[in-house]
Amino acid sequence: MEREDRALIISILLVVLIVIAVLLVGFVLYLVFRGSGGFLGIAGNVIGGGENCKYVSVPYHDVESYVVREPYSYEETYYEKGYSWDYDCDSRRLRYRREIVECDGGSSSNKVRVECDVKNRDSKSGDFSVKFGIKCVGGGCSGSDYDKETLDIRSGSTESVSGIFDVGSGDIKCFCDVTPEKRRVCDYDRDYRMIPKTKLVTKYKDVVKTKSVVKYKAVEKCE
Repeated sequence: MEREDRALIISILLVVLIVIAVLLVGFVLYLVFRGSGGFLGIAGNVIGGGENCKYVSVPYHDVESYVVREPYSYEETYYEKGYSWDYDCDSRRLRYRREIVECDGGSSSNKVRVECDVKNRDSKSGDFSVKFGIKCVGGGCSGSDYDKETLDIRSGSTESVSGIFDVGSGDIKCFCDVTPEKRRVCDYDRDYRMIPKTKLVTKYKDVVKTKSVVKYKAVEKCE
C-alpha cells in the first residue's frame, strides 16, 4: 500500500514538472516571436540570410507653440485741474476824444485857421480819419471849405490837424469830424475745469509664437 502511494505522488510531481516546463518554453517562444515579428518573421530571417532587426532613434523636425509677453504702447487719457480762456469778441470802433482848439481868422477877414486835436482813448492803436474846415450856418452863406487827413494814433496819445480856409459871405462855423477805424476787441474770462490730457504708457500682452524643434522617434532597422 505504501508503494502505491509513493508511485502516485511521484506521478503527480512529474505532471507538475512537465506543465511548468511547457509554460517556460511557451513564454520564451512568445518573447522571441514578439521581437522578431513572430514565427513568420523568424522564418523570413532564416530564409533571407539571417537579418538582424533592431529599433534605432531617428531625428525629425516638428513645430511647437509657445507664449511670450510683448510690450506695446497705449495712449491713456487722464485729467488735470487747470483753466481755459473763454472770450467774447466784437468788432467796434476805437474810442476817442476830439477838440477844436482854434477857429479864428485873426486880422484877416477872409481867412480862418482851424486846428483840431484828436486823442486815442482806446487800449489799441489805430487810424483815425479826420475831416475838418468851415461850413455855412445861415441863409445866403457862400463860404464852405474843408480838408481830410488820416492820423495813426497810438493808445493814449494825441495828434493834431490844422488848416487855413477861405471865408465867403455869411455866417460860418468851424467843424472837426472824426471817424475811427474798427478793431476786433475781445473780452477774456478764465474758466477753471478738469482738462483731459493723454500720455503714452507701456503695457504687455501674451503673443502665441511657433518654433521648429528636433524630436526623435524609434524606427525599426534591419541589417
